[in-house]
Formats: sequence, C-alpha cells, structure tokens
Amino acid sequence: MTDYLGNTQKMSDISLDPKAYRLKLLLGGPTGSGKSSALTTIPGKKLFLDTDGRKESLLGYPDVEVLDCYEPDPKSPVAWTKLEDIKKEIVSQIRAGKFPYSLVVEDGLSTLNRYCMNWALLLNPARAMGGAPVEGHYGAHGVNLMNHILGMIALPVHYALTCHFNIVEDGNKIIYTPKTWGKQLRTEIPTVFTEVWLAARVKDAGEKAAYHVYTAPIGSYDFLKSALNKQEKFWKDPVLIDLDASEPRGLSKLFEARFGSARS
Repeated sequence: MTDYLGNTQKMSDISLDPKAYRLKLLLGGPTGSGKSSALTTIPGKKLFLDTDGRKESLLGYPDVEVLDCYEPDPKSPVAWTKLEDIKKEIVSQIRAGKFPYSLVVEDGLSTLNRYCMNWALLLNPARAMGGAPVEGHYGAHGVNLMNHILGMIALPVHYALTCHFNIVEDGNKIIYTPKTWGKQLRTEIPTVFTEVWLAARVKDAGEKAAYHVYTAPIGSYDFLKSALNKQEKFWKDPVLIDLDASEPRGLSKLFEARFGSARS
C-alpha cells in the first residue's frame, strides 16, 4: 500500500532557496511599455525567442541573445512547429548540462497564439463553402498552446512570457485579460504562472518617460500576483526600471530585495 500522506511537507519549516528558485513570469503591458527592456535586467545570460520580429528593441543590451522565430506568412504553421522543436532542443541541452542560459523569454503571447492557431487550422486542410474549416480547431489550439506554456514553465531555468491585454466590458466594469483566443484560455493562462506583472510607461512633469513594473493587484488588473514578494513585504510597487542605474538595477533589484546577495 502506498503512503503518499507520509510525504507531506511542513511549509512553516521551508524557506525559499535562492539557488533553486526559478522565476515563472507572465509580463503584460501595451506595446512600448518596456516589457522586453525590463526582462534584460534579470541576472544571468538571457535567450529571447523573438516571435514578433521586433528584435531590434534589444540591440545593445549585454548578456542577451536572440533566436529569430518570426514567420512573415500569416497562414503558415512553420513557426509553431519550429517553437515546439526549440523547446525539445532546450530540454535536451538542459539534460546534457549544456544549456548556457539562465532565462528564456518568449516574446510574446499574441504571436505565439496566432502561430498555434495556424497550425491547428491545417490539421485538416479540407474546407467548406467560403473557406471555413470543416472540423473544430479551437480545442486543438487551446490544448497545444497551454501544453507548450506548461512545458516551458517546467524548465529548470527562469522563464518569462510577454503578453498584451484584451479589454472586456462587463456592465460598467472594464476587465483586462491576456490577449488570446478563447475565454477559458484568457482566464487560465495567468493561473499557471507564479508571477503575473504589469509593465507601464509613464511620463513625469518634464515629459521624460519612465518605465515601471507592478507586481500586485492594481485597478482592473486584479489578477496580478507575486509569490516572490510574499504578502508584499519585500518591496513596494511600482518598481522603477532604470536601465542606466548601477547594479542592482531593474528587476535584479527584486532578487536583491528577496534574497539579498545570495540571489540566483
């Protein structure tokens, strides 16, 4: 007879290990809000999987390498199969102890979502009148997109997925959700991440742009969360992303605030 209940862990006796901790982050915000720039401030060597074709925004940043995954054909399934193959290659290198990056960024969800849908639409190439698919494709799309994200989250490295937001009007209330097809996906995706943050670009009285990150619920973004900042006792929002500051800067300040000099 199994004894699963004999393997329970007393959580009051366990602390977060800075050497074992891995960031699992969904970082949302409008175009130009500094999402990619903020992620360059996470400690370690970083791999960006560029699905949007906007790698130029990362020019000049140290410890950043980009793998071009952009597919210009809006109906091609090639980009999705490429991303799935890249995930398998990352897993293989990690198992062999040869993966050189501490952070993998998929930039971003909107295009990842479209690539997966292109693939799902071609599972059965037959078409009805007007070019409509003869079989349902939303199920295959939703399952495979979530499986891809869950597989990336399971990697023993920092992982971040950038996203934009849908605006949903519910009576007099405005609700923001990650921008993807399917109501279930929009509400499910934030639940599988331990960190869900918002990037924002603001201007001060002198019209100088500043970039901030919010890690706790604010306004209509009530799904923001941070297990790293438990009970909001390690830092207060908003976090200023100052790319010109000395170390620790940007998001590395959060690792410093949580772990001190023993950050991962």
